[in-house]
Amino acid sequence: KHGVFLAELGRGDEVIDVQNIRNITFNNRGNVVTQEVDSYNDEEMTELLDVKRIWNEDYDIAGNVGKITVLRYGPLSQDAETGFGYEFLGAKVIETKEVDLMGNAKLQTIKEYSDAARNELLSTQELNNSYDSLGRLAHSQIKSYDPTGELEGTQNIDYVSYDRMGNVITQTIED
Repeated sequence: KHGVFLAELGRGDEVIDVQNIRNITFNNRGNVVTQEVDSYNDEEMTELLDVKRIWNEDYDIAGNVGKITVLRYGPLSQDAETGFGYEFLGAKVIETKEVDLMGNAKLQTIKEYSDAARNELLSTQELNNSYDSLGRLAHSQIKSYDPTGELEGTQNIDYVSYDRMGNVITQTIED
């Protein structure tokens, strides 16, 4: 096995998932262009949850990615005799329209699709983020749209306090 392994732990160090992240190709500036991320339900990496194929495009001069396309697949079977089969689960395209001087995404659009060709739009979200002087998220406004472009709702999130490691402790959410 190869790649970078990240384990997400729950309470009491219970494993939520383990990810095997492989950076496949790079551009001439050393930025990752294609990645594969396999998520498992266990530390031994025997129970596959999903597989993501990721393409990073439109890097700016500072190395910030402008567009990320993610195709997500789930296992059809994990039979040792037949091997793995994959079922398409969905596609997501994340476009960052504006970043601040620290490289934080200020304006983003996230589009979810039901097909790999990205012809069947399911939903769109527009994110407008602001940051404090330490580069931590201070406020997010998320507008959600249906496939026709009609506004379904707006959510405002204020990030009130952080711990010494920069993790959010308190946030308020207004729908």
